[in-house]
Amino acid sequence: MPFLGTPCPGVPARNDPCIVPVVSSYDYQSSCVIAGCNDSTGDIVFALDASGSIEKENFERVVEFVGAVVHSLTIRSDQSPDGFQVALVSFADDVDIRFYLNTYTNKEVMLAAINIPYTRGRTNLDQALRYSRHLHCSLKT
Repeated sequence: MPFLGTPCPGVPARNDPCIVPVVSSYDYQSSCVIAGCNDSTGDIVFALDASGSIEKENFERVVEFVGAVVHSLTIRSDQSPDGFQVALVSFADDVDIRFYLNTYTNKEVMLAAINIPYTRGRTNLDQALRYSRHLHCSLKT
């Protein structure tokens, strides 16, 4: 699955290559994700809607997209203090913290952990956003 460094067609260039504009019709088969972010650092908290309002096929596409983004990043570790920390939250009836910002320092293990199940249920976005903010603001290292 190719996904490194190709600019998104039709998306205007930005001064900061790590700002990813929202693209409503992302082509999941293309290599368009993030260009130029391997020398950056930061924290990313993904909140994935696994509720019944998202069909299973669309949920799987979002999981694939998250995997593509993570694959394109340098993950912070003891050997590489620069890079990104990533957390993952999924939500439906309840919010599930799948992993925290400091849980994984190995990209391959993190990519395996991103493969989460589609759960259905109601959309509990407000609670997911609260959890995501809490993960970013108080649990980061």
